[in-house]
Order: sequence, then structure tokens, then C-alpha cells
Amino acid sequence: MHRGLYGRQRSAGELRAEAAAAMAQAAPMLDRDSRAHAALAAFAALAADTGRRGLAAPWQQLTLPLKARATWKACIADVLTMHGKVDPSHLQRLTSLLQQYLAAACAAARFGAIERLFSLWHVAHLPLVVILVLTALFHVLAVHMY
Repeated sequence: MHRGLYGRQRSAGELRAEAAAAMAQAAPMLDRDSRAHAALAAFAALAADTGRRGLAAPWQQLTLPLKARATWKACIADVLTMHGKVDPSHLQRLTSLLQQYLAAACAAARFGAIERLFSLWHVAHLPLVVILVLTALFHVLAVHMY
């Protein structure tokens, strides 16, 4: 996957590092024993599983952004119920960090699926190259025989 107009490629490690950095900043803002931590851990496991399974789980790939949105809503609701009144700047910062984390986790899962798809390209490409070479040889041979 390319990042921006200049063709710099992203790596799966870079996407995971973005997600980990956002989570590291958001974690101190959440209570350790809250439902938000449980929801984020469940989402992280789901995203990792989806990325690992690749395109074998197309339904998971399609529903992962919806589950990310539901996780975000659950985290914000948990923060609001646990703390009552929350400083708006604190809530805005937490919201931004959670969105960054969830977006990076979804991107990493998509990247894993795309990477797996393109790693299988040689399975289709190699037989086509062999057929092309054999056809070209047969064609040259047939032209010179007749």
C-alpha cells in the first residue's frame, strides 16, 4: 500500500506501530478495570485475527470498521459513565486517540489481507508464464516447419 502521492510504501509493522503509539497515549486516560479496556482488547484480538486470516474471512474484513465504531462508542460511553463530568478537552483528546488506534488497527488488518493476496500471485502467474513460453515456442516452431 502506498502512502501519499510520492509512492512511499507502508509496512505492516509501521501500521502496528501507529496503533501501538495511539494506544499507549490513550491507555493512561482510561481506567485499568473498565469495560473500555476490555472492549479495546477484544477489538485488538479481532483485528489481529482478521489480518492473520486474510481474505479467508471476507465477512470479518467488511464488518471490522463497523466493529471499530461500536468499540469507540462503547469506550466513550464507559468513560462518560465512569467519570460523570469529563473535561471536554480531555474527552476530545481521548476520542482522537481512540479513533487513531482503531483506524490503524483496521488498516493493519486490511494490509495483512492484501499482503496475503499478493503473496499468492505467483500461484497464478507462474503457470501463465509457462503456458506463454510454450505457446511462443510452438508458434515459432510451427511457422518455420510450414
